[in-house]
Amino acid sequence: MLRTALKPQWIAALVGALVVSWVFVLLSQWQFSRSVSEAPTAPRAIEEVKPLTGVLRPGEVFPAPAADQMVTFRGSYDPRRQVLVRDRLQNGQKGWWVVTAFTVDDAPAVGGEHGAVVPVARGWIASPQDAAPPPSGELTLTGRLEPSEAPQAAQDVAPGQIATLSVAQLINVWDVPSYTGFVGVTKEVTPSGAPRPRPLACSR
Repeated sequence: MLRTALKPQWIAALVGALVVSWVFVLLSQWQFSRSVSEAPTAPRAIEEVKPLTGVLRPGEVFPAPAADQMVTFRGSYDPRRQVLVRDRLQNGQKGWWVVTAFTVDDAPAVGGEHGAVVPVARGWIASPQDAAPPPSGELTLTGRLEPSEAPQAAQDVAPGQIATLSVAQLINVWDVPSYTGFVGVTKEVTPSGAPRPRPLACSR
């Protein structure tokens, strides 16, 4: 048997089979690499403005795909519920974000309770004395939806200020059902459809 296997024609056949097998391996790897490299990139739809009520429900765990999504919603600010978030940088300068609760029209009830709010980062200020009350009346807001920041224990926070934009912390402070993310507002529109000038600018 060994003598037969060592004949030149059998050795040549074995070498040929190995070469063919190796060619098939190379071809399969090339085909796989082509399929991966040419797969179309999934388009990111976060710049498409979507209704907030269709992206996230109040009380719902914040889904990862919703981060940075541009959203729009209608309602009114609640001037009784406003805080300043400290240590926010803008152009290298440290300041505060002005964050106000916004009652969202048509927001689903949470545990049978209506009137859910979404925290809205209205803008950046250099000093707490620059914090202005929110505009009154019905508004339609457009902005970028962001997940809650982690809570941070801090002993030196002044009254009316918080260390991080933690929605869980705000829910305890504001005592009202809330969305689990916040919105950095980019546009405010009055019922007449006129854009409202915003005195505050917010950057991350």
